[in-house]
Amino acid sequence: MKPEIIGFGALNVDLIYQIDWRSLNKRINLSLQPGEERVLAPEEFTSIWKAVDETGHSQGKSGGGQAANTMVALSQMGFPCGYIGRVGNDKAGELLYNSMQNVDKSHIRRQGQSGIALCLVDNSGSK
Repeated sequence: MKPEIIGFGALNVDLIYQIDWRSLNKRINLSLQPGEERVLAPEEFTSIWKAVDETGHSQGKSGGGQAANTMVALSQMGFPCGYIGRVGNDKAGELLYNSMQNVDKSHIRRQGQSGIALCLVDNSGSK
C-alpha cells in the first residue's frame, strides 16, 4: 500500500534509565535538570553513558525519535505510513529498523552508526 503520510527526522534508540539526579550530577560534574535535552559530542556522551550505566538502573530500550514514533502509532491506527531516514549498520540499527512495524521502510538507509538517546527518569518519575 502506498504511504499517505511520510515522516522524517530523528530515528534513534532510546535507552531508559532510572537515576538519582544528585548522584549523577556529582559524578559527571554537570548540572543536568529534569526535562532538559542536550546534544553531546561522542566522547561526552560515552562518559555520561558509562556513569549512568554504573549508577542507574536500566528500564529498557526501544526505538525512538518523535517522527518515527508518530509513524508507528499512525500505522497501528491503520494509516498507510512511510519514513525517510537513516539507521546504522549495527545492532541498534537492526532494533530501529525492526521497530518500524507496518511502516514503509523502503527509504530508510543503513549506514554508519545509529543514534542513541539516554532517557533519564529520576526516582520520583520526573524525566
